[in-house]
Amino acid sequence: MRFFSEAMNYPSVKIFMALLAIGMIARGCRTRHAFIQAILAFLVANGLTDLFKALHPEHRPFQELHDVVMWVGTSPSHGTASAHSANMAALAVVFTYRLRWWGTPWIIVAIVTGFSRVFCGAHYPHQVLLGWACGLLAGTIITKVWDAVQAYREKQSGLLADANQPTKG
Repeated sequence: MRFFSEAMNYPSVKIFMALLAIGMIARGCRTRHAFIQAILAFLVANGLTDLFKALHPEHRPFQELHDVVMWVGTSPSHGTASAHSANMAALAVVFTYRLRWWGTPWIIVAIVTGFSRVFCGAHYPHQVLLGWACGLLAGTIITKVWDAVQAYREKQSGLLADANQPTKG
């Protein structure tokens, strides 16, 4: 469980994630777009959790309960919404929406990451649930906005093509 709370602290995980990103970008348009949307959703999810932490600060378990065993480092920030949970949920939503069953590993990672945050004493369960909700919202917003922009661009492209057609008469 500790691994899922601190994974990005390991050089091997950073290398794996960099290789995964390079592979997704190089593989083609569909995976490249999924990767870009996932990064955007990650940023939005993280921003939402920061907003919740600023508007409604809540303590973390280790800040209130003195008998909590901490398995990860402490943080001075509030624990209102778990950013770890939100970020992984955002990735899971985008990858599942865009890449279908290739999103399954990300769903598992999001779930295990959330449980690990509770297990490690970094968050209360309701803070993880709020984090997952932020991630679901962020992933959904990004994919829907992306689709709307694509539809608008296709419509504009069609209008331009029609305008460039010679008129009969």
